[in-house]
Amino acid sequence: MRRRRHFPSNCVYEITLRVREGLPFPPKRLVELLLKSSLARTQRDFKVTLCHFLLMSNHAHIMVVGRDADQLTRFYGEVQKRITDHFKRLLGKRPLSLWEGEPSVILIADFEAALNRIAYYYVNPAIANLTDRIEDYPGFSSFHIFRSALSQMDYAWSENVPWVRCPSIPKAPWRHLSVRQDERIANKLEEGNKIIEDLIIQPHLWLSCFNAESPQTISEASVRIVEKVSRHCSQPGRAVSNGG
Repeated sequence: MRRRRHFPSNCVYEITLRVREGLPFPPKRLVELLLKSSLARTQRDFKVTLCHFLLMSNHAHIMVVGRDADQLTRFYGEVQKRITDHFKRLLGKRPLSLWEGEPSVILIADFEAALNRIAYYYVNPAIANLTDRIEDYPGFSSFHIFRSALSQMDYAWSENVPWVRCPSIPKAPWRHLSVRQDERIANKLEEGNKIIEDLIIQPHLWLSCFNAESPQTISEASVRIVEKVSRHCSQPGRAVSNGG
């Protein structure tokens, strides 16, 4: 019998998802569309608040504020299932054992730890020698949303994302898609799926869990994160914090 996991409400959590093998999350428009669709559809009933995320080719880091323990569990379980179902169709594989073990869900109970983890997400591409600057990372992340956010606790960025239904996804040789093929399939899925969900990101809301809600504190925290990211990228090999 699996032991029930307990997650205190109104806290900051880091969810890490790791894939078993291969490269299911390459930086392509089609892949980003499927990932956005999975997140937006799962988030439709506000299970959690999304704050920061970065998806690499073989793992994902997602920072959320969990308002309810059961909803947090539902969130990561549903996200995994939707991504798996999408890639089953795309790869033409049934069954597909996509994930490596259980998701890692860590309570971040300290302000400095949360700040360091956010910075760590955004230096991941440099650590992996994929790019020198997070601004140039072609994969799916919330960095540009974070950088453009106003210094307001309730600032929310949103994007209308089509709910991509699994039967509409064609089997595709995704590892070898040309730019033209990638664009064509993504356009077809966007045009053929008319139900729209809102992908909502609130990059500052994590600070509310530490009673750090003033515009000045928000601005200072954002500056520190950017400085940590820039410092690491200018000195390859220097880690921001523990993690992976």
